[in-house]
Amino acid sequence: LESAETGFTVVPDRPLQMNESGWNQQGHPFYADGFSYSQQFDIPQPAGRFCVQLSKWYGSVARVKVNGHTAGYIHTQPWQCDVTQWIQKGTNTIDVEVVGTLKNTLGPHHGNPPLGSAWPGMFQTGPLHGPPPGNQYHTVSYGLFESFELVQYLP
Repeated sequence: LESAETGFTVVPDRPLQMNESGWNQQGHPFYADGFSYSQQFDIPQPAGRFCVQLSKWYGSVARVKVNGHTAGYIHTQPWQCDVTQWIQKGTNTIDVEVVGTLKNTLGPHHGNPPLGSAWPGMFQTGPLHGPPPGNQYHTVSYGLFESFELVQYLP
């Protein structure tokens, strides 16, 4: 979707960019599920412990997969997931799926509500003259804003 003078217009899908704007600002303002980000790492000789480290991201949870296997979930600081048992010699494909919440899908979207607040009265009030411009809808910027790292801890 693209912001219009009233609400949104449907436009062709574009690939997501990994930057400071979440997927709500990249054509998916009401999306609640997850987007997956993939990177490959070449490990000549596995040794020690390996963790996927997230630095800049926002979501309810991030699922980490290594070479097609679910390695774990990231939902609290220090924003890491131990993936040692799934790392193999050679090329390793790591996917991090950042999952949003239903806030962007269900709202409330108007009146600048504080995040985490949604009670029946908030859905009783809407714009006086129909839908406002799309860029005035209140949605949350979910996504991965910076590449994740594979950190190796040697004994």
